[in-house]
Amino acid sequence: MRKDRRQNFEIPELIHNINMLMDNCEEDLISADRRLKHHRNKVDVLKVEEEKLSRLVDREKEHIGVIRGVLDLVEELEDRHESGTLDLETARGSFRRLEKEYPQEYRVYELPHIASTVVAPLLKKELSGWAVLDAPFKYKAEYAEWREILFLPDSGGGEADPFYSLVWESWMPSVRSAVTQWNTRNPDVLIAFLKGWSDLVPARIMQNIRDLMVLPRLQSEVSQWDPMTDAVPLHSWLHPWLEVVGRQLDIVYPTIRQKLGAALSKWHPSDKSARLILLPWREVFDRGSMQAFLLKNIVPKLGECLAAMPIDPSNQNMESWRWFSDWSDLVSPAASAALLDKNFFPTWLKVLATWLNHSPNYGEVTTWYQGWKREFSAIPDLLQHQQVQAHLRLSLEMMNNAVTGGSPMAMQPGAFESMRYLASSEAASLGPSLPAAPPPPTIPASAAPGPSSSSAYGQEQNIPQTFKDLLAKKCADRGILFVPIPNRSYEGKQVYKCGNAMIYLDRTVIFVNRGGMWLHMPLDELLAKAL
Repeated sequence: MRKDRRQNFEIPELIHNINMLMDNCEEDLISADRRLKHHRNKVDVLKVEEEKLSRLVDREKEHIGVIRGVLDLVEELEDRHESGTLDLETARGSFRRLEKEYPQEYRVYELPHIASTVVAPLLKKELSGWAVLDAPFKYKAEYAEWREILFLPDSGGGEADPFYSLVWESWMPSVRSAVTQWNTRNPDVLIAFLKGWSDLVPARIMQNIRDLMVLPRLQSEVSQWDPMTDAVPLHSWLHPWLEVVGRQLDIVYPTIRQKLGAALSKWHPSDKSARLILLPWREVFDRGSMQAFLLKNIVPKLGECLAAMPIDPSNQNMESWRWFSDWSDLVSPAASAALLDKNFFPTWLKVLATWLNHSPNYGEVTTWYQGWKREFSAIPDLLQHQQVQAHLRLSLEMMNNAVTGGSPMAMQPGAFESMRYLASSEAASLGPSLPAAPPPPTIPASAAPGPSSSSAYGQEQNIPQTFKDLLAKKCADRGILFVPIPNRSYEGKQVYKCGNAMIYLDRTVIFVNRGGMWLHMPLDELLAKAL
């Protein structure tokens, strides 16, 4: 009966609903627990954020206090500046305080740039009475201190550098005025000033002074310079600037050369002042420009001097030669050799040939030759040039011809030996193309004992009596035709056909026709080419 009673009270729907309510309550409890944990975590996070914000607020309050301190100092500077009560000592103290008390803000906010507004006018006013070139370093210590105060690590030293701006606005006006009034003939004071400030003033400002102030003044002074009337040598006040501006001075060199060239238009080599004026420019003008100037203005005058120089073995006046040789340290050896080739050696060789035809004492001839050789050697590297060597070889050949054959000089005791010694000693300096030493001359029987008069006459007939006879004999020995050309002469001298060449003789000198021009040719070369 009890069992039946329990079955009558079992309601499945009620149990199901109760179970559902229990499940829902369980889920609500779990969700509530999850939310609780989430809110607890959020509270913890907010507490951390609150602490961070609190610290940030504290830092910002501190930073605001720093900024207020900086602003107070800056505003104090500006107020004093605007009221006219600011002086350099106060400004320096304020900047020192900013740098010391607020170093980070001083760099970050580039506070040194304020100096261009408040300090530059003070320094400019202070420097307004500065005699720059009389007391060049009076304010150097002042600017050295300001460079230290206004230093910014990342400024780069250019126009963005606060010290650059300070120097440009306060220091440059005084310097510009001084350079404008500076006497260009007194370079030392300005050079000393620029050198003394070069370790302090920014490089671009120093370059501006050189390029836009000094160089224009120098150009203007050079344009007004007159080498004919100016008593102060140009190099004495221009060359000191080479150390400062270097090759930038090249801009005035064409003007200088033009003025010097005009001054030399009526110059004569006897006037030694021209060399003294040009000598200091030897290392200043580039080599090409210097030699071109000399070739145009000096060398032609030296050539005229040499061409007019009398060559007199008996009483040689060396004055004109000294005028020429004095220029050997300026005129290149090549130009000197060309001058001698054109203006000196033709006359020199002609005088030698004339002298040899008058049967001089051979010792005097060799002494004369060696004296001139010493003069040539005194000019550096002159004997290295082929033109000079060729003329000296020709003179030796002429002297050699004079002691061969039956000429009176050949009969002089020791003449042959002297020639052979001279030829061998000259071979080292003039090269191997010297004429070979001639064989000993044949002495006529009348001058030597032994054979009969008939044999002596026969021997005498075989001895060439003149240079023409010597040439005819050498041509005959080599099978070369040597005959006079009928009705053909040049300057009154008979023209001969020698093999395939036309020649005429001037004493002991041979001239060969080459393309309508009569050119000198040594005897050995003629015989080689006439075959």
